[in-house]
Amino acid sequence: PLPPPAPFSLQCVHVPYAYIYIYSIKQDFPTHPLCWDSQAKRHWTGIEMTTLTETQVLDLEKKSEDMYTDGFNTIKEGKDLVSLREKYIQWCSQRVEEVSLYACKEEHLHVKAVQRLLGAFESGLKEGHLTEELCERYVSTLLRLGLRQEAEKVSAVATELHRGSVACWLLRLRLMGGATSSETSELVGGRGGGAMETCVKGRKSKKPRNSKAVAIAIASSSAACVASDCPSRSVGKLCREALESVTKEESLPIWEYWLHQSISAGESAEAIHALFQEGLEASTSSTREVLSCQYLDWVSLTEGLASTRSVYSKLLKCQRVPYSLYNKCLEVEKTAIAGDRMKNLQLLRDLYERALLDYGSQEPELWLDYIRTELKEEGGDPRNVGKLHWRASKTLEPELSGQFMAQYSLLDLSNSKASSSIL
Repeated sequence: PLPPPAPFSLQCVHVPYAYIYIYSIKQDFPTHPLCWDSQAKRHWTGIEMTTLTETQVLDLEKKSEDMYTDGFNTIKEGKDLVSLREKYIQWCSQRVEEVSLYACKEEHLHVKAVQRLLGAFESGLKEGHLTEELCERYVSTLLRLGLRQEAEKVSAVATELHRGSVACWLLRLRLMGGATSSETSELVGGRGGGAMETCVKGRKSKKPRNSKAVAIAIASSSAACVASDCPSRSVGKLCREALESVTKEESLPIWEYWLHQSISAGESAEAIHALFQEGLEASTSSTREVLSCQYLDWVSLTEGLASTRSVYSKLLKCQRVPYSLYNKCLEVEKTAIAGDRMKNLQLLRDLYERALLDYGSQEPELWLDYIRTELKEEGGDPRNVGKLHWRASKTLEPELSGQFMAQYSLLDLSNSKASSSIL
């Protein structure tokens, strides 16, 4: 037998020898997806697209489709069948893109190509063979065709096929939240929206198999609630279902979407606070780090300094405070320092000291930022600079101490008190 992938390079085989190679491939690799994909595409080798008539196009497409069908019937199950299904969809997409290159340029050929692509998507979805990426492409295609209701149904089936997929859940959530595909996007290279409109009109009048197949797929899935006769779920309820399906390590995009939608919808401050707190309690450390900083941003923008301090005081009580959260809290106090300068400056110093307890040995920039505050802020004490310099040199890990010294030497120490205190 010929070692793969050599037997699949049929485009390089001269016609007199093609039959020999094809026979060898069918004998030696009967269930290999590349075998059937190469055989289906070999009919197009050496063809000049600009010379094809309508009859020639239809004949070549039928030969390719028949070969893919034979492959599906031969492989029947397993990863190889899924791979071949994906290659078939890719071929259908290619046909849509290349239809404008044909010499005949008949409009119904374009419509047929788009419907073939949708049919390939439907078959893959019905059989459970669509990957996450292909599900997204299917939904995007339907949106570009103006078939939003079907896109919502397909996204619901996608979350049943890939329960743990954050991408599929986000796609479904965004559709529920009113997201749309760009009106200027083109599914077919070189053709405008008129072809899309023609395709949609043809589908509505002739009731092609796309709608029926999607309905069958949805009816057979366990997500019966997404069928057309069921009431819509709220975004919040669907977000909660998504969070129960994905892992905690990957849940951040779901939480962010839920919070964004809740804030955009004008929900009460109490509800937003509760949602942030729920997210912080139910998340991993990495997700909690991001949410805590976003929580502070939201409180700072909507409720003022007093509420922000109250929130970050609670957040700083957790066992391991993220460095980014300390930075966010320091930003809050730096912004507030213009009010009661002496009181707020002392709060800022207290916050630096607390951060140094956790990260004093690891973060040279934290020491440098503290020193800059004493040097530049009105009310700052340059005499503290020398003390901070000495503490940093003793606290930082050896490999970081040199880095601190190098950056410290670049600071503006022109203040005489600061210079004398160091000396």
